[in-house]
Amino acid sequence: MFRNWRWLLLVGLVSFGGLGCELDIKIDPNANQLVHKINPETIKLIFDRVEEIWAKIKKDIDELSERNITRLEKLAQRLRENTKRDILEIEAQLNKDINILVDRIDEKYRSAARELFQQINQARAEALADVRYSIGFIDEKLEARITQMSLTLMEMVTRLDETADKFRPEKVRSEIIEPTFAELDKLTDKIMERIDQLVDKIGCKISGTVISAEESLQRVVQQMPFSKANQQPCQSCKKSLLSSPDEQECSCCRKVSLLDKNNKHLTETDIRLFRHNVCVLKSELDSKLYDNTLEIQEAVDTYATVQQWAMDVYCKSDLSMATAIQEIMKKEAAQAYDNYSFWSKIDKEN
Repeated sequence: MFRNWRWLLLVGLVSFGGLGCELDIKIDPNANQLVHKINPETIKLIFDRVEEIWAKIKKDIDELSERNITRLEKLAQRLRENTKRDILEIEAQLNKDINILVDRIDEKYRSAARELFQQINQARAEALADVRYSIGFIDEKLEARITQMSLTLMEMVTRLDETADKFRPEKVRSEIIEPTFAELDKLTDKIMERIDQLVDKIGCKISGTVISAEESLQRVVQQMPFSKANQQPCQSCKKSLLSSPDEQECSCCRKVSLLDKNNKHLTETDIRLFRHNVCVLKSELDSKLYDNTLEIQEAVDTYATVQQWAMDVYCKSDLSMATAIQEIMKKEAAQAYDNYSFWSKIDKEN
């Protein structure tokens, strides 16, 4: 992950000088002159600071990935593949900013500067693909801050070009390098703060008195709405003179083995109750979709609810180390998030 960031500024500054052959990078001949204006110790300082920043972020991203119960490998891989496919579109998001920065560069270095900024931008796009794969979804706030870091690095290179022949190395560091990294440190703090927020949202924070796994799961199940208020599932499936069976609910009851073919009640388990509730919600969506009366926001809300139910069951089961339940609910939560993302994208397009 973040494999490009280690050499991000190396490409940035070395693209202006003689180390290019070491990385097998094609160097613009006009850029060779600029490298002699930049003190080697200053370049090393930049490399070390960038490495330190990304090491911190990588550590937090890895922790987020480990605690993310909604992440499934196949879904995360598909997200990364989609990002790779759309890489040119992602890079195009910064074209306007790059043009503005290039216009500030000494004219004879502009070609090299544009190539440099495009390489930084490509590194950013590939870093976003890595982040999406690591956490399994797109978080716009997190990605916006990573993008801002890339722009900050481009701005620093631009200022180095503007002042390298005017300032002594000490002043370059005090006037450009240190203020830039102070800004990058603030962005890093914001990124790590955002990662902490995501950990809270998608991980499990069990607080309060530790109670038995059975009680924990029972509480989760009790919070799930059944088709009738304050009524156990499948009760309406028994024929009576006063009411007729709810066919939609009864179909779900039989599908998840809460009823047998004669409508006789079978053993209720937490997973069966979870699947029953999900089945009822999805059946309602399918019915409205068939009748062409489905509101997109209703689909978005439904899958967000399903994900929350799955995460609740997962987190409560964690108290008993019920790994089988955890694996099942992890898949359910990830699939619900995938469906949520699908409908959310349609909602944004309308």
